[in-house]
Amino acid sequence: IIDDYLLSRQTVDISKIAENVKTKPEYFQEAVTALMSVNPAYINYTIDYINQKYGSIDNYLEKELKLTSGKKILLRKYLLYNQ
Repeated sequence: IIDDYLLSRQTVDISKIAENVKTKPEYFQEAVTALMSVNPAYINYTIDYINQKYGSIDNYLEKELKLTSGKKILLRKYLLYNQ
């Protein structure tokens, strides 16, 4: 998951995103820019939180998002590189 998240740096054009939100309030611009900046700390924090609360990513997908095994397979296929 982390490696695939970091690959986003190659496809996310942060300057284009910043241009698209420049007419929005400053707090919105800052939030969008931060979220789209592909910061490893964000994904690490998220995974740590999910693991602490649910025990695993798989448990989170099942319990919180109500994903079936088939839907989890599709999610991995569409979101992860080389799946």
